[in-house]
Amino acid sequence: MNYTLALTGDIFHIFTEAGTFNLFYKIENEQLLLKTEYLYDFGHPHTTEEHTFKIQDPKLSDKQILRNFLNEKLYTRFFSEQIIRQESVFFSSEELEDINNLARKARKEKEERAKMMHRDTEIIQYCEREQMNPRLAGLDLNQWFANCPGGRHPLMIAADSGTRGCGYCKKKGELPELEKWVDEKK
Repeated sequence: MNYTLALTGDIFHIFTEAGTFNLFYKIENEQLLLKTEYLYDFGHPHTTEEHTFKIQDPKLSDKQILRNFLNEKLYTRFFSEQIIRQESVFFSSEELEDINNLARKARKEKEERAKMMHRDTEIIQYCEREQMNPRLAGLDLNQWFANCPGGRHPLMIAADSGTRGCGYCKKKGELPELEKWVDEKK
């Protein structure tokens, strides 16, 4: 299947520049076919994923179909890394910035809802007090990231159950175990 490169950019993992992101597309049978590539400079293997989305209005131009997709998906973390520099064959720098601003605004609104929902959640309050930068991880208002006390990578938090885990450090548990771990790292 021949895809067209639509977007490329630098990506990073929390604190470290990680490599390159590419988004390819093809429109076929009223469907938007996407291929995402993450080409890492360190540690992680390169990954490629393919996705299919139904096009709501097939009469639109390729550019408008892609713009609609990006407006809808960027803030949801469809892209698993944050893009820090972008180039596109379709969009000018100003258009990409406009798309990003809409995504940031939608993401900020969702994060505010999640913060209100979990303002009394002990593990989130603790991470805030310890300056671990708790933040929404994705679509689910209960899934959060925080800075891991074990290194420069994310700690996953399930706010609804008050549990946390780090795949890198191979540690998991509830708030008392997190408090002990943070104290050990101080």
